[in-house]
Amino acid sequence: MVNELISKDMITYIHGFLGGPEDWNPLIEQLPGPYQTLASPEEIEKPVTLVGYSMGGRLALDFATRHPKRVENLIILSANPGIDDPIKREARRLWDEEWCHLIKNQGFEAFLEKWYAQPLFTDLRKRSDFHQIFKRRMENDPDEVIATFRRLSPGVLPSCWKAIEKFLFPTLFLFGERDIKYHLIRNKLAKLGVKTDLISNSGHAIHLENPTECAHKIKEFLCQQASCKK
Repeated sequence: MVNELISKDMITYIHGFLGGPEDWNPLIEQLPGPYQTLASPEEIEKPVTLVGYSMGGRLALDFATRHPKRVENLIILSANPGIDDPIKREARRLWDEEWCHLIKNQGFEAFLEKWYAQPLFTDLRKRSDFHQIFKRRMENDPDEVIATFRRLSPGVLPSCWKAIEKFLFPTLFLFGERDIKYHLIRNKLAKLGVKTDLISNSGHAIHLENPTECAHKIKEFLCQQASCKK
C-alpha cells in the first residue's frame, strides 16, 4: 500500500551548501517509487514533492513561495526559513562575506576545515565516513562557493516566514535531536501549523547522520497525504 501511494508522486531533492546529489543516496535508497534529482527547482514542470536540506531547504521554501501551484508537498530538513530583522540580515550577510575572504586568503581546504569545525557539524564530524564527505566537498569550485555565499546567504534571500502562513500544500519540517538552534525554529513553525518531527541521534545533517529515520518520516508523511487525497 505504501509503495502504491508514494510512487504516484515525483520527488525532487535539493542538496545543501557544498553538497551534491550523491548526498541523498543513503536516504533515497530506502524510499519506494520513481525519483528524480534536479540541479535547480526552476526545472520543475509539474506539481511535485520538494525535499530540501539546509540551503536547499531555503531554496525549496523560496520556490514554494513564488510558485505555490507547482508544489504538491514540501519537506524541509534543517533549514531556516529566513531572517526578518534587517539588522540581523545585514549581520548575516557580512558573516558570510568573511567566509568568502577566508577562501580567497587562506585557500579552500582551510575554509572547509574551519567550516566543519562549527558546532553545527559536531555529529557529522564523528561519522566514520566524514573523510569521504570532506573529499567530496573539496571537489567544489572555490569561485562557485563564493558566488553561492553571495547569492544564497540568509542575509540575501527573502525571508519566507510570512509566506509559510499562507501555504495551502502539506509541509513537513524535520530537525535533528541535537541541533539546538533548529529546535527553536521548529517551535516557531509549529505555531504556524507546520507539521514537525524530530530525527533522533543526529545533529544538523540529518539525511547523512540518520537516513533510515529520515526516510521513514518522509514515507510516513507522504503516505498520510496520499491517503487524504483518496
